Amino acid sequence: MNLATLDIDSLVRKASGFKPLSTPGLRLSKVMRQSSWTSVELAEIVDGDVELRERVLDWANRSGSGSQRQFHNIEGALIRVGPGLALGLAAGLSVRKWMQQALPEYGLSEGELWKHSVAAAMAVDLARNFCRTPIAPEAFCAALLHDVGKLVLASHLHDRSAGSQECVDESHGLNGQEAEVETFNTCHTELGARLSAHWQLSLGTADGIRFHHSPILGPTAHARRLGNLVALGDVVATAIGVGCETDPSKVKFTPAIAGSLGISLEGFDSLCREVQRGLEDGLELLAA
Repeated sequence: MNLATLDIDSLVRKASGFKPLSTPGLRLSKVMRQSSWTSVELAEIVDGDVELRERVLDWANRSGSGSQRQFHNIEGALIRVGPGLALGLAAGLSVRKWMQQALPEYGLSEGELWKHSVAAAMAVDLARNFCRTPIAPEAFCAALLHDVGKLVLASHLHDRSAGSQECVDESHGLNGQEAEVETFNTCHTELGARLSAHWQLSLGTADGIRFHHSPILGPTAHARRLGNLVALGDVVATAIGVGCETDPSKVKFTPAIAGSLGISLEGFDSLCREVQRGLEDGLELLAA
């Protein structure tokens, strides 16, 4: 089948057999989409899933968390990491195997997309220490899933010619999103956002995915902030050597990101060092 003949809804339906959230994850997402919820509700959901409970506690207690306190109960750990990160961990536990596969269509070996995604999510989590603006709770999950649309496109590329594949991996001098639109009439950011909505994640999560290459296009201030947060994660991951672009120079720390989030160049450099220092621990916490 030729991807050029497929619309976005068709691609989403083809990916609908894979659900990135377990039952506890879906319950978390549903509660968090409500206008009001309590920490007790969230703690009960997380506490009911052994693997998710362990990951939340491990993340709250990891050496790079910035806390000297050790947490032994979920309520305390959720106060430390926030409900958005707990939801992101639930998604991560579900998508890790899918996202660890090689994507030769994008020049990525096995594990490279996943490593990039975890680094981006960690950057968003740690950004609270370097940004003057608050970090939206949806940002961690959006950063972890920001390139998930590439998996959908890549799964169909075996039916394409070598020339189209080259277009995707940027050998024609286009950035990845432009090449995807030119070749397939859609792009990984739009696909990822549609998949996020299909998987019952929040509008904010979809916005972070959809606008991470073009935050200025976000329809609301919140959407633009989420786009910039995920863009920051993408840039940090690229800066520390785990990027997903053939030409890393196309992923830069820009004045727009700095101004939107209130992060200085010195803060960005420090954030890069923090993520690089803790990345292996983060990967281990989300390992199978």
